[in-house]
Amino acid sequence: MLQALLVTFTSCEEENEPQHNDNRISWNVISTNMQYSRAMIEGVTDLKNACAYGNGKSIGIKSSYILDDTNYDHVLGNPDGDVSLIYDLNTSNDNYEGWTYNGTATYWQRGAKYTFNAYYPMEQVLQMSEITSNANSPFVMSCNTEFFQEDLLMAYKYVNTSDYSFNSKKPVDLNMLHALSALKFIFTFTHNDQDLLTDFWLENTTSYKGLSYIGELEFGNYNEDGTINNGDKITWTCKTPTSPSNKMYQWEDANGVAFSQNTYGVAYSTKANDYQKYTENNAFILIIPQVNDGTINFCFKLKSTGDHVYSVKLPTPPNDTKAYEAGKRYIYEIKISSTSIDANITIADWDEYKSSVDITLP
Repeated sequence: MLQALLVTFTSCEEENEPQHNDNRISWNVISTNMQYSRAMIEGVTDLKNACAYGNGKSIGIKSSYILDDTNYDHVLGNPDGDVSLIYDLNTSNDNYEGWTYNGTATYWQRGAKYTFNAYYPMEQVLQMSEITSNANSPFVMSCNTEFFQEDLLMAYKYVNTSDYSFNSKKPVDLNMLHALSALKFIFTFTHNDQDLLTDFWLENTTSYKGLSYIGELEFGNYNEDGTINNGDKITWTCKTPTSPSNKMYQWEDANGVAFSQNTYGVAYSTKANDYQKYTENNAFILIIPQVNDGTINFCFKLKSTGDHVYSVKLPTPPNDTKAYEAGKRYIYEIKISSTSIDANITIADWDEYKSSVDITLP
């Protein structure tokens, strides 16, 4: 009798077990352990904190697959084709080292060849732009960095479930890379360190040239047979500025911000206007990667000279294309003396962890 009961209980338990456990797609998000992928995110130090359960931010994933020579879009369960990943170490299922679905789990289709396009932050990206495709690329979106000052991260992964090495239990690696460039301006005053900085902005000097803050991103491109080529390649097309008078990334402080002789700088709160804070990411301004064509100025005002505007040509990056590259940070050191204004530039891979709502003025 006892043996019969045990057999009956075991059978019922097996019937109630979740189906397709071996086919659930799991994920491994890679960013904070690599120097070039460290995130600069407002208020937090890394993607795990940003996407922690309850924080309201997540990684979006758009996917399609090819099966029997037929292409299938919107394969991850949602009507718009995207799923949302959050970070939750307390989640007991749909989980790989904390990365889990913010909704219903999805499963592998055996024999299919998958492409995954991941992007962060999902909520802000979808508010800013509709993700579409065109004849060249499976993933197209627009970006306006005048309003969007967050670290835009992207990842691509191709998985062929017909490959002999495919393991449905192995998570999909999402190597999150930066899609934007970062600029930082540090001021030093060698003549009168009692003066104050009251205003700062970037400005284009020529119509239809200069720095653009509106661009369209293409993530990967198609081969002739419809498969993806250079899936992890990000291509930006910038909208040409129509006016040379636009003040870009402006902040101001009517009372003025004092210069400091501290080598590492002192942080001071600044605010551009009622709807947008600039230099909130550890004093970096995030811009669309593009060429500096020599028609961009940085402009500022000092307390001692009132409304007088100092305007200086923004030095170009010292590379063959004179372009700001994704995942690079460019630090301009502005040295002001009684007779001159000099600007030097240093370049490094993205390696800042901390974020703030301050601008650093050494």
